[in-house]
Amino acid sequence: MASNKACIPAGTLGKPEDIAELIVFLADRKRASYIIGQSIVADGGSSLVAGMNAYDMKDIYIINNN
Repeated sequence: MASNKACIPAGTLGKPEDIAELIVFLADRKRASYIIGQSIVADGGSSLVAGMNAYDMKDIYIINNN
């Protein structure tokens, strides 16, 4: 993935510090007080790209219209 930056919209591989910053934010009751019951994905946006590339819309159209 590091050699193909298109896989990671953030443009860089995640570091342990990136996850640590998220943990610190969520652990701060004042800063994250209104976040309740959420799943937070910290992947640099790669799940968004994977979702977009998972399907070729032309193929879906052909399958559904045959």
